[in-house]
Amino acid sequence: MKTIDLSVLLKMPNVHVIPELGVIDRKLVKSGGSRLTSSTAPCYAELITDYIGYTSHITAGRKFGARFWLRRYPAASGPAQVQNGGKDVKLTIYPAKKPEDHPAALTEVRVAFGKVVEGFLLNKVR
Repeated sequence: MKTIDLSVLLKMPNVHVIPELGVIDRKLVKSGGSRLTSSTAPCYAELITDYIGYTSHITAGRKFGARFWLRRYPAASGPAQVQNGGKDVKLTIYPAKKPEDHPAALTEVRVAFGKVVEGFLLNKVR
């Protein structure tokens, strides 16, 4: 997440990203209710990763995917605009077959995560 320009993707100039690493109740995520943090910023959004996974299928190949919830609060108070969705990215190196390919495989997964986040936000934020 540190290498992704969220301010551009969210169309929120000068955004401050504050990672929340705790477990979040899924019922709260799906609702457009109150903010998950104590922030009172007038322009506020929450990007929640709901699922991260790797799949391998005999015909579809290997893929990295993630699912997200985007909760935007356009006003200082009031309900959120809630959108969800996800994206998959094809993998060619991960999982590494040889020990020397391990660093390249991990890099591929990191890049894939960035593409998944970017793909989701480009599709949802207009």
